[in-house]
Amino acid sequence: MFVANEFNERQVFRFIDLEWLFLIFGVFMLGFEWQETASVIPFMKTDVDSHIPRNYVLKYFLAVVLLLIIGIIMYSKAGF
Repeated sequence: MFVANEFNERQVFRFIDLEWLFLIFGVFMLGFEWQETASVIPFMKTDVDSHIPRNYVLKYFLAVVLLLIIGIIMYSKAGF
């Protein structure tokens, strides 16, 4: 019963603010155009060639790693 009460108390405070997480994620993926690195031929130019196919597995991996890194940084700055 004490363990369940402790979990209930820990759920009240959020260590990661989702609004800031998605804002920072959007800045990196869309603002710095990191989604263009998920092409079959990666490039970091401002003019996007629509004929180059996307690698959706690489785009998913890039998004998950970026969200994980931002989440870990936000969790470490939240304090314990």
